[in-house]
Amino acid sequence: MPPDRKKEDELITKVQNGDVSAFTKLVNRYSEQVLTLAYRIVSSREDAEDIAQKVFVKVYQGINRFRGDASFSTWLYTIVKNECYSHLRKKRPEMISIDEEVELINPVSIEYPDNTSESMDSKMDFQMAVMECLKKLPPKYNLVIQLYFYRQLKYVEIAEILQIPLSTVKTHLHRALKALRKEVLKNLGSRDLKGAYLE
Repeated sequence: MPPDRKKEDELITKVQNGDVSAFTKLVNRYSEQVLTLAYRIVSSREDAEDIAQKVFVKVYQGINRFRGDASFSTWLYTIVKNECYSHLRKKRPEMISIDEEVELINPVSIEYPDNTSESMDSKMDFQMAVMECLKKLPPKYNLVIQLYFYRQLKYVEIAEILQIPLSTVKTHLHRALKALRKEVLKNLGSRDLKGAYLE
């Protein structure tokens, strides 16, 4: 077992035994990741902060149910996903069906090649534009991209978080990338994509 994983397991065991200071350390370790993921899904700093607080309350209340079958981060991101979807259902019920299968997907490679002559400012502008396009995707596709690309989770971890078959994760990947490409082309136009690529 890697040293970091062993250290984390020891920390979790302390939390499960009622060590409040150990829980504080666990929160400090993951707070920024939870807040960032929540913000990228709900697109509101204030809402993301509220969601992060609810997530860690649920972590504290449910930590004794964590058995280590999956990694702690996978278990944690499952809670983040559920809280974000619950928030979006209340705020934008038309965007997510409660009975809809929650999905998760993969790699988005949208960037300028290293050898492009475009300026750094242009690259940054392009990346910001892509982030805006991500916000316009259905939440299920946005979440898939965030977990796979930004959190760099493996297919199997994503399948565990969303509780769907591995094959379904791969299928959703194709759909998410197709939807993102369509949004990028619609908002930026083919001329603005010159020198960039989307895989």
